[in-house]
Amino acid sequence: MKKILLVFLALLSLQLSAQTWTQLGTPPSNYEARNHPITFSIGEFGYITTGAGNFYNSDMYRYDPSNDSWTQLANFPGGPRSFGYGVQNGGKGYVGFGLVASQSSATYYNDLWEFDPVTNSWTQLTSCPGTGRRHPAMVATPGKIFVGCGDGSTGNLKDWWEYDIDSDTWSQKPDFPSFVRHHPYFFDIDGEAYVGFGHNGQSIYKDMYRYNPSAETWTAIPSLPAEGRVAGTQFSYGGKGYLLSGQGEDHRNFATGEFWVYDPDNSSWNSLPAHPGTGRWAPGSFVIGSTVYLTSGAGFGNNQIDISDMMKYDLPPFAVGVEDVRKANLEIYPNPAVTELTISIDEKMGTISVFSILGVPTQVQVVKTSEYGANVNVKSLSTGNYILQIEQANGATVTQEFTKK
Repeated sequence: MKKILLVFLALLSLQLSAQTWTQLGTPPSNYEARNHPITFSIGEFGYITTGAGNFYNSDMYRYDPSNDSWTQLANFPGGPRSFGYGVQNGGKGYVGFGLVASQSSATYYNDLWEFDPVTNSWTQLTSCPGTGRRHPAMVATPGKIFVGCGDGSTGNLKDWWEYDIDSDTWSQKPDFPSFVRHHPYFFDIDGEAYVGFGHNGQSIYKDMYRYNPSAETWTAIPSLPAEGRVAGTQFSYGGKGYLLSGQGEDHRNFATGEFWVYDPDNSSWNSLPAHPGTGRWAPGSFVIGSTVYLTSGAGFGNNQIDISDMMKYDLPPFAVGVEDVRKANLEIYPNPAVTELTISIDEKMGTISVFSILGVPTQVQVVKTSEYGANVNVKSLSTGNYILQIEQANGATVTQEFTKK
């Protein structure tokens, strides 16, 4: 994405000094050490549910980083399982898929559930018409959830499905363009899904592809400049995608907790400080503010001992900047503005803020005309350049520069 303007919120020295891993307190005694937890964050809290330890789990916990505490919530109503996934979209959580198995049978799920953090309640949604599966990719983009790859009763898969939240409907889209696989890494950047890595019993991959929902096309991006990997965790933050921990091409835990970031601006991969200990098989992670939290998984070398813990890594606060926002279809006018700025965007809006060119918040009156439009009174602002920031209902943030005459 082309950067037009970049205003840092913190000094570089402060950013770098914060880039270390910190071990946090111990989870409650009734939280079973596990691999494959489903994790996501909404607002100020992280959520953890399901996974496998000595048995398949359906319990659910809310993590509060302000006091490093865990609160047990009602169980996930979809039943005990492992190898499923969850995402946050529009201030709610979406969980589904996975497997529950015994010596005599195996059930592969294709269900989807919505979690409302206000009422701590669940609603079952329409199930995916595709094959039930474990280890799929699950990516949230504005108003949509994409699910694909994974493996089911017929083997590894490469199909790709779109779920529309407003209409509660699924539609099949063009297949993932490379080999069938399960346990991939995946993340979203600016409304596009990125999927890659993983394995299919024959190979462990290091390729990755970008899916554009509007054009319904897949595009290869540069492969990771390291060995292929599988069974880690991932997240998006500040317009970049992150890969964390997992196993290498020998399907054994990495010697260290490898940490990589993909920057779409220059199509590059860069390594970050590894988390303490060896790599982990199937941990969970979520981001709150500018901090990523890592929990659970199986580690300690290749003994595959399930872990019950929480640690964090403080990411550099990303810049308030002006970006090419064509993908967000944001329009502001007139620009320059004298008394009022009109906003039009094709995604539901949350908070609207205006910053000075140095990133200092300003006091302006905002009147929303709809979920997709608003008027901002800028008459009180001094002449100069400003930054408009919109926090979308799905948690994404878009910014644009404007001039006050």
